[in-house]
Amino acid sequence: MGDFNDDNPHVGVKPTLLKPPRVFKGEHDDISRFLGDCQTYFEVFATYFQLPSQTVPFAASYLEGPAQKWWVHHRQQYWSNSLDDGLPPRFRYPRWGEFARILSNRF
Repeated sequence: MGDFNDDNPHVGVKPTLLKPPRVFKGEHDDISRFLGDCQTYFEVFATYFQLPSQTVPFAASYLEGPAQKWWVHHRQQYWSNSLDDGLPPRFRYPRWGEFARILSNRF
């Protein structure tokens, strides 16, 4: 690895370590696969996925069809514009395990 010059075009290119999760369309027999794909992705890229504000929106971005329609309405319950914490209005998502449970129960 140390035998290449810094001007080689492949220097700095990151290999694809793991494919992102395949989309979830709300099919009951596919929920375990989807959640497992997400969990594996979060474990491999743990430095990027440490907070609910990172894991839940990432997983939700792979929802399509009925699952995506459900999420658009369900996520509104996580909106917070509380002035008590001094932070700007935002979504306060559940932890990954809670999100996975809610999604599993729904689909």
